[in-house]
Amino acid sequence: MTSLWCGTMVSKRLETTLYRKPTDAQNYLHHSSYHPNSTIKAIPLGQFIRLNKLCSTRKEFWIHSEQMIDAFLRRGYPEQDLLKARRESLTHVPAITTNRESIPFIVDYDPYIQPLKEIERYQNILRESTETKHLLDVRFITAYRRNTTLRNRRFYVNGVRHLSLQ
Repeated sequence: MTSLWCGTMVSKRLETTLYRKPTDAQNYLHHSSYHPNSTIKAIPLGQFIRLNKLCSTRKEFWIHSEQMIDAFLRRGYPEQDLLKARRESLTHVPAITTNRESIPFIVDYDPYIQPLKEIERYQNILRESTETKHLLDVRFITAYRRNTTLRNRRFYVNGVRHLSLQ
């Protein structure tokens, strides 16, 4: 599934939901394929568990789970197996809350970004101050994404590989 979570702030709470790219065809493994039954049954359950983790409200979970059931029905899955998998997914993971305890702040690594680490280190002190506590309703953590390398900068022109100079 080509999808990820998408978040919005609603009354000082981060609400997340599933985002599907327009090109996502939802081509799950067909129910009649020659795979073990345990694999066939695990696919919908795994997708519902994943959906349950991505959606911060039950309403969003039900909307997207109905769409997912329709996609699995098109791939030949029995409806009763899908409904059972959806029920199991609700008990498999902890209850969903809209109150996220931390938000990752994802940045490219840079040695000059140390002030972010300092803010992260002293969040508790900033939270105690009446002047800055409103800024830290949610704890944030800094996460670094891998820098671009020459390997990531390759592009092709008329079948010939070149390196981007930017």
